[in-house]
Amino acid sequence: MLIKVSDHSIDNLNIFESFISDIWNYDIVNNKYLYDGEIFCINKLDVNEIIGYFASYRYTYVQSKIGYLGIRTLAVVAAVKCLDGFILVKRSQQVTQDKGLWELSISGGIEKFSSVDGLVDPEIQIKKEIFEELGIDSKNISSICYLGYLEDSSISHVVDLVYQVDINLKANDIKKIYDISKNNESTKILVCQIHNLKQFFAKKSHNISPASIRILNLFY
Repeated sequence: MLIKVSDHSIDNLNIFESFISDIWNYDIVNNKYLYDGEIFCINKLDVNEIIGYFASYRYTYVQSKIGYLGIRTLAVVAAVKCLDGFILVKRSQQVTQDKGLWELSISGGIEKFSSVDGLVDPEIQIKKEIFEELGIDSKNISSICYLGYLEDSSISHVVDLVYQVDINLKANDIKKIYDISKNNESTKILVCQIHNLKQFFAKKSHNISPASIRILNLFY
């Protein structure tokens, strides 16, 4: 999948600028974890190529609260598999989406540092997210495999590039690393073999993020 950076952005965003700023400035006072970086948004998407631009995260954040503003954000989603099975992460109450739900994946919007010479490398973002959320260094990643993409047709309109990332560590080692590097995005992790994972999802379907259910059903 080729991802190119263009200078063209959504023209009508300036119309909403004052409104967006008011909501963002109000919410950021009450949530110290909000951060207004630049993330990749899509102009054109097909099976072989994505073209887009970088825009302030606050546009995407406000869109997720009030309705569609014409923004399609591009994100990476990584199902992380260690030597003992897949890693499940329980989201904290401090995140903006899927609070308290279990996730099969590590995810994040694609930030500007992932682009080099007009092209975006999603694997750079994946490695950053895995380190931030699990504490695992990229040297322990044995493979990164692209599986496909999913688009959330609800209010967020996020397009997720879905990957499987294989980690050459055992579950006990990963849990130790995770406990040392605790972050605000999750509260606990669990490692499951694929057959146990499907049973876990069936029993706790109301506590699983919708994106994780789609990933399991479509790719596993």
